[in-house]
Amino acid sequence: MTSSIPSRAHGKTTLIINNMQVDLLPMIQDASRVLEHCCWLAELAQEIELPVALVCHEKLGALPARLRKAAGVCTTLSKCHFNVLDERGVDIFRTAPPGNHWIFAGVETHVCILQSALALRARGDQVSVVVDAVSSRSVLDHEVALSRMSRHGVELITREMLFFETMAQSERADYLALSQRFLDGRYLRTYGE
Repeated sequence: MTSSIPSRAHGKTTLIINNMQVDLLPMIQDASRVLEHCCWLAELAQEIELPVALVCHEKLGALPARLRKAAGVCTTLSKCHFNVLDERGVDIFRTAPPGNHWIFAGVETHVCILQSALALRARGDQVSVVVDAVSSRSVLDHEVALSRMSRHGVELITREMLFFETMAQSERADYLALSQRFLDGRYLRTYGE
């Protein structure tokens, strides 16, 4: 079943940026791109009023200043379990009614994102993973995790898919301004820019 991302947050969709911490990032495949894309997602979320949660593993160091700035006013959660549903005190997941939509980005695809996504799907929530904003230490682990999540009903999306599903139409009052900020400009020629 395919779901559409709402154009304005209704308290049911949350962007989760997982473990983008300075002690782990040097080990991650293409870490600078993943960080750039997570910042892009956080900035877009701020613009479209989509709640953001930065999830941090207790042993992996601080978050990059750039990501904290991009996320703006957000929830920051500390954990030591790989599966967020196993973490006592992380109430954003445990107390949310079933059926919420969680959008995951960050690292590592095959550990925390995989375990959390599968657990949230198993309880009936919608889960999306932004494939161009996740990574692992190993390409193989990353690819197998994406395949496994897809088989279990996790939606694999890209940043542009998220952008266009959020916009829903080109006649939104803020569409051109957001397109200029978040896209590469190739669509703007169609609209007289």
